[in-house]
Amino acid sequence: MALPIFADLYKPIKDAFSKGFQGDSHKLEITSKDAVKFNPVFTRDAKGNYSGSLSVEGDYIPCKHANTKLKYGINEKGTLSAKLTAENVKCPITKQKIIKLEGLADILIGGDISKDKYELKCEAKHEKATLTTSLKQDFTAEAAGVVGLKDLQLGGLVSVDLKKKQLTSNSVGAAYKVSKSTTIACILENLQSVKAGFSSANAKGWTFSGEYTAKVNDISTSVVALGSETTLKDGQTVKAKANTQGILAASIAHKISPELKLTTSIEVDTLKGYSSKFGSQLVWESA
Repeated sequence: MALPIFADLYKPIKDAFSKGFQGDSHKLEITSKDAVKFNPVFTRDAKGNYSGSLSVEGDYIPCKHANTKLKYGINEKGTLSAKLTAENVKCPITKQKIIKLEGLADILIGGDISKDKYELKCEAKHEKATLTTSLKQDFTAEAAGVVGLKDLQLGGLVSVDLKKKQLTSNSVGAAYKVSKSTTIACILENLQSVKAGFSSANAKGWTFSGEYTAKVNDISTSVVALGSETTLKDGQTVKAKANTQGILAASIAHKISPELKLTTSIEVDTLKGYSSKFGSQLVWESA
């Protein structure tokens, strides 16, 4: 089994406290899969502002040496996005098909071309190590790696401004699989902030999570969060979380039909007069 890339090293804990919680936005997402994947998304925030995007994704076969996909779309601001992905590319050294290449572009139609964004990415995944690199149009580069030592995964990331020959950010992280059902992880960013947490599932179908975040030089910024998740006998997934900043939140997701899924959430700030946020996401996906 291949190791995760560095961006996914902390993913189990991150998802426990973000996935399913909609804040104060209401989102409608439609996905239709046939020869291509058709995906329009509409969002309304608490201020009544609407946004939308449309993306189309399908297989593209320029050659027989890699599995290639092309995804393109446009949003309400007139930004055209495109992503060309080539997977299972042979490594020139090992001759194994472990490399993934991506080219991304965000182009404002009729706008200032100097504000267009481009990025090239390369990812290599192996059983014992993963490596990712990227280069943007402003000549900022990023490199990250993860190595596996049995149940322990160690990783690091650096970002560099190639024009200024200057290090702009760095992170180190670790994830340890205590058992089949329990993972602990931590990330140290720029030697200034730290986040650490755990996620553990039990035999009764409950998953419990905890997280600690703080600035290294200011203990007063520390926040502790606890969360739980379970799936009810009727198929609904229920989540709840609370933290030491007085935030309480809960969400429920259930399938109205095989194609239609509705997720609703509520968040209450007990330290600000119990002000609340309500959000929802309606997803329709055809096979």
